Amino acid sequence: MPPRRFSPFRSLGPLPVLLFWRRFSLRHARDEWLQTLLLLLILGLGVGTFLSIRIANRAAVEGFQLFTNSLRGPSDLVIESPSGIPIEDLPEIRNRLGAIPVDLFPVVEQTLNFLPNDPANPDTVSSPVRLLGLDLVQVRALTSGGIGDNPEEFWSTIDDPQHLFITQTVANEWKVGVDDVIDLIVSGRRESFSIRGILPEYRDETPLPRNLAIVDMAALVKRLDLSLVDRVELLVPEGKFRKATIEQAGQRLTEAFGERWKISTPADRSAEGESMTAAFRLNLTVLSLIALLVGMYLIAQTLDATVSRRRREIATLRSLGISPRDIYRLWLSEAVLYGMAAAVVGLLMGTVMATLTVEAVTTTVRALYKDPVQTATGLNLTDVGLAFALGLIGSLVAAWLPARDAASTPPAQFLRMGKRIPPFPIFQHPWIGMAAIIIGGMLIFLPPWEMRPGSTIPVAGYTTAFLWLVGGTLVTAGALKGIGRLLHWLARDNASARLAGSRLRQPTSRHQLALSGFFVAIGMAAAMAFLINSFEHTVTRWLEQRLRADLFVSSIGFQGADSGQRMPGEILDQIAATEGVESLDRFRSVKVEFDGLTVNLGGARFSLLGNQQELLWINGPLPDSQRPPDADATGYANENFVNRSKATLGSVVTIKTPGGDKQIWIGGIHADYSSDNGLMLIDLPVLETWYRINEYDTASIFLKSGIDPARVQAKLREQYPGLAIRQNGELMEAALFIFNQTFAVTRALQLIGLVVAITGLVLSLLSLLRESGRELSLQKTLGMSRREIAATTAMEGLGIAITGLLAGIVLSLALGLVLVYVINRQSFGWTLQTAYPWTDILILSTNVIVLGFLISYATGWLYLRKWKQEAL
Repeated sequence: MPPRRFSPFRSLGPLPVLLFWRRFSLRHARDEWLQTLLLLLILGLGVGTFLSIRIANRAAVEGFQLFTNSLRGPSDLVIESPSGIPIEDLPEIRNRLGAIPVDLFPVVEQTLNFLPNDPANPDTVSSPVRLLGLDLVQVRALTSGGIGDNPEEFWSTIDDPQHLFITQTVANEWKVGVDDVIDLIVSGRRESFSIRGILPEYRDETPLPRNLAIVDMAALVKRLDLSLVDRVELLVPEGKFRKATIEQAGQRLTEAFGERWKISTPADRSAEGESMTAAFRLNLTVLSLIALLVGMYLIAQTLDATVSRRRREIATLRSLGISPRDIYRLWLSEAVLYGMAAAVVGLLMGTVMATLTVEAVTTTVRALYKDPVQTATGLNLTDVGLAFALGLIGSLVAAWLPARDAASTPPAQFLRMGKRIPPFPIFQHPWIGMAAIIIGGMLIFLPPWEMRPGSTIPVAGYTTAFLWLVGGTLVTAGALKGIGRLLHWLARDNASARLAGSRLRQPTSRHQLALSGFFVAIGMAAAMAFLINSFEHTVTRWLEQRLRADLFVSSIGFQGADSGQRMPGEILDQIAATEGVESLDRFRSVKVEFDGLTVNLGGARFSLLGNQQELLWINGPLPDSQRPPDADATGYANENFVNRSKATLGSVVTIKTPGGDKQIWIGGIHADYSSDNGLMLIDLPVLETWYRINEYDTASIFLKSGIDPARVQAKLREQYPGLAIRQNGELMEAALFIFNQTFAVTRALQLIGLVVAITGLVLSLLSLLRESGRELSLQKTLGMSRREIAATTAMEGLGIAITGLLAGIVLSLALGLVLVYVINRQSFGWTLQTAYPWTDILILSTNVIVLGFLISYATGWLYLRKWKQEAL
């Protein structure tokens, strides 16, 4: 008669699940509370890590919503241009709308920085604060909390050109209060402001951003001598025909200004931010699942240990008529119990970790993309559902093999066999792992999946990594026997080493599951170190190529082209005329639309290329004589632009500008790692003409021969306190600091994986010691001391650690190449130079070996203190 197939969807039989949990599962969890607690913390850490990254990703995407949504509700339409909207054109917008009932809200957006008086660190600034110039008459309710409802007081405040309203968070950081007058940095200049009120925490039921300051737009425009507003937001009143009114207004604006400006909705802006960061957020999510994968190995290890320790109970249940199918179901139900408890722990840990993770992700997004608003964090029902789904699914998958083992072993065999149950059959077939590795290697050559134009997902790369992780565990499990034979052969005269070697020569499933978790964690941690090291090596070489000037200038607190911290051209003109300055190169980039993509169009002085400035060329540059006669300008595209747009060297692309479509001939392809949404460089005078630009992101100063950079730097810092003026080495240090911030989340995930791996080793040793009562009794009877027995456990744990370490290093080399040449290139379009982190690997290996030995020794030593002798 063929054996009955086990199915988790059939009836449980005579033993109810709740009774099984109460009489068996909970009793053992209470007796072994430390091991149970460690297990729940590890699995909960995996769930919590995933949730915290999910919350941080959601906060980053929500941060791309229009900043002023919380001030008066979300706008219905937005008019914007890379160069801004001329103030003189605002009446024309109103005229074009005619009688359509639409309220217009012009917005001027700047960035404020508080400059502490610290002579030792002249560039030290506070966190950037978003300054909005609004029509305060339209949003008067925001300011009433600060200056009261007295109309005379309100108008006198608006008439004060120094007035400023800030949030309580900003007031606390700056240590200021109402009526205080302070100096702030705005547009590269030091300006005095008078704090006239504290903004409320909520606008209706919507919380206001914490890093917010507002001022009346008219006063700000006059004070900074602005001729442009950053955007115009339109709001349609509520009513029966509101939707039709929005469509009518959008159509009329597009017909009138579609060639000059971008007409969009808040949904478009949100989708743009989500699209830009899609690859980055997906990579973080995949990496966050590594801790969960290691936790699944530990769940399998723990449940396998319970099968070993409770073999008499299983035999008794079978003798009482419980079928193999029901045994299978009962063990899976215990995994459900673990999964639910781990989900609760994961929700708590995820909430706590989210606060730190959001800060790290926001920092990374600010460095790579643009400056989003850091939104509040919190769980929603979807997060709760995902936590329980991950906990339950992870536990059930991990419990599958131990449950089948418990159900398929006959009662007589349970009672006959010792406590060292042989490993799972799947670990006896390393060819399965080799097949998975080979298939994964073949998938590398598949193209990525293109979600939308310019956004690709390296599905094949992720699949390859997964197959290598799973296949590698099966291959590595067989290597444990070789380590045991080697230890047994090398230590012929050492009883502890020979005993440890004999245990490793005949590993149990606990040995191999612990080794698998260790292998995955080490491999992924070292592979991420490979990626980070390669990126740092590449970026350093790129910076050395680009940073050839004597001094570099930016607004204090500048953190990227999208931070809004730009310098007026008049100030740079004055610097260029400073004694000792030979030339000054300005840089400015704007966001442009190209074939449905949002890319950067940057301006730099081409006359300096090949002399004082240089690009890191990949292809080209082509001679200007090959430029087509109908091209409006020559452009040098970086590889991100080429990969996203499918353009090639020598092709002509069309860019929309306020003055109409412009043809740009790609005369060269260069490497650039400042952002991942594509950069096209054109000659700066051309960019200035097309976009009417007179504000700049950064500037490079080249000094005359024999001029001391430090002397000029000190002079300029004294004259322009609102500018950050750095020498070459200082800027390199600042750039690498931003680089390290960019990988803050990745390094945290590395650490979490290693913590899980080390804790898994402790769990493994605890399980193995608990099932070794007879062996311990025999060793005590033969006269071995407590120290010698602890040395046996130390060598056993060290054997697992070394095997996992060596195999993990091999895995990291393979995964590192996939991360650098497949996943990174298909996600971000960057070509990196490989640099294996030998120093990091040496430090990691030393720590793993030392910790593995000490933890294994301490585990054996402490456990023997409460060991109870078993009958031989």
